[in-house]
Parts: sequence; structure tokens; C-alpha cells
Amino acid sequence: MGVMEVELLVVRECPHTVGAAQLLRTALDDIGLPDIDFRTTTIVSQADAERRGFRGSPTFFADGTDIFRDPGVSLGSRAGFTGRRTRPPGFPISSTFAGH
Repeated sequence: MGVMEVELLVVRECPHTVGAAQLLRTALDDIGLPDIDFRTTTIVSQADAERRGFRGSPTFFADGTDIFRDPGVSLGSRAGFTGRRTRPPGFPISSTFAGH
């Protein structure tokens, strides 16, 4: 099994970037992947959003897949860019990553 590729996609000035990065780091640590690094990528255009399958900021990708993909939301619909729906405190990001 190869190394999981993890990425956080955001838009400029997303107010949730720092919190999402902290949550992602904690989730990776919680599932026993403390050595997995992730990169943060800023989506700067509608074309970028569509090319990457970006549906809102922040978006968590594992091995090229949006782990919280909501098929009811069109590509880049919130990329222009408004925030993704807020998840309740304690949202199980760790268990979601563990499933990948």
C-alpha cells in the first residue's frame, strides 16, 4: 500500500483555513498517521474549482477524492467563493479518513 496523499483545498481568505488544517493534522494523528504530511492548495478561479472537483472551502482530499463529497452541490458552486457548510463540533473527520 502506498502513502496516502492528503490535501486541503481552500480559497483565499477562507476564515476556516487554520482551523481546518489543525483538524486535519489531528485527524491524521488520531488514526495513526502522524508521519503523513498534507499540502494546502489555494483555489483561485472557477476553472481551478471545476478541474479539481472543488465544491467549497475548505475541502479535504485523500488520494484525489473529496472525502466529504456532496453530490448535490455543483462544482465550484461555493468556490467563488463562499464557505462550505459548517460541520458540527466533533464531526468525525478521523473516522472518515480511516475509511480511505
